[in-house]
Amino acid sequence: MPYREVTMFEVKEVLRLWLTGVAKKRIAAQLGLDPKTVRHYLKAAIAAGITTAARSSATSAWSR
Repeated sequence: MPYREVTMFEVKEVLRLWLTGVAKKRIAAQLGLDPKTVRHYLKAAIAAGITTAARSSATSAWSR
């Protein structure tokens, strides 16, 4: 089965939903992604310094 590319919009949506407190499995189901894909992008975001502690400032930045 070939893989499907994840769009930049989907990556941003994963981060936005995660920062608003949505569970990883729920994010995967909502966006039609594999839970492992969601974990992969969240792991990269955490490595880049994005944390759930910065929710209020980050969610306002994503809405721009």
